[in-house]
Amino acid sequence: MPETRKYQYTVQILGSGRNPVMVVTTFRPFPIYRNKLRPVSLAHEFVNSKIQPGKVVVFIKPTCPYCKKTQEILSQLPFKQGVLEFVDITATDDVNEIQDYLQQLTGARTVPRVFIGKNCIGGCSDLITMQQSGELVTRLKQIGALQ
Repeated sequence: MPETRKYQYTVQILGSGRNPVMVVTTFRPFPIYRNKLRPVSLAHEFVNSKIQPGKVVVFIKPTCPYCKKTQEILSQLPFKQGVLEFVDITATDDVNEIQDYLQQLTGARTVPRVFIGKNCIGGCSDLITMQQSGELVTRLKQIGALQ
């Protein structure tokens, strides 16, 4: 059976009498998870829009020393233009919600969270381990991220 998609609407009725106006003020999809409906939050949409095949995305907080070290390591590699993105989650109003969603996706809510393609490799210490073993460059080549 094909998956169906349901939607949540918030409707306001403006005016009264014979010609009230109905205005849809919120429109959000409800994806189906195991036959249960759950609203998609803005944080989910934000994170999911950043994580893409062929890209390296790192969710950071600019004051975090581990995030700075991760940026330093990755910035030394010859990435193709537009493939590497550092996402400052403090620039949004949904920091806690983003970190909660990262925990659902990856098992940890700490930053940095490093994604190579659609796969999270972990944080700074995981990146360092992969770099030292040579696995980092191998994985980046597999997704075509390096020049």
